[in-house]
Amino acid sequence: MDLKPLICAGLISSSYTAEAVEQRVVIDNDIVGILEMPQGQTKGPVVLILHGFMGDKNDVAIANTNEGVLERAASTLAQHGIASLRIDFRGAGESGGEFKHTTFTGLIKDANASLDWLRHNSIYKADDLGVLGWSKVD
Repeated sequence: MDLKPLICAGLISSSYTAEAVEQRVVIDNDIVGILEMPQGQTKGPVVLILHGFMGDKNDVAIANTNEGVLERAASTLAQHGIASLRIDFRGAGESGGEFKHTTFTGLIKDANASLDWLRHNSIYKADDLGVLGWSKVD
């Protein structure tokens, strides 16, 4: 049995909290993302957060807040000592390209480029990498 999902759920429900620092990053000259790090940490676990088709790095606004679901997820992870990178795929949000050119192959390429960036170029050194995906259905 893989305990990592259970551990993550336990972290999110625990009382540990830390301040977070956000940094806007650009990957492969086109992919815009937000690297959110627990303040004072320079290495540790990192989660790549991927939005759904036709979404963006913050995705679906949470009622009565100024936050999106993915923005809240990143903030919650950082408060519990886990960094994250949430990106806009090419053709979405702030990233370059046009949505009409979006393909599943391109989305996979963007995700892999972002994982490579986390492994090799990020100012935050990843001990472990995880991936969280989200897609909203209307």
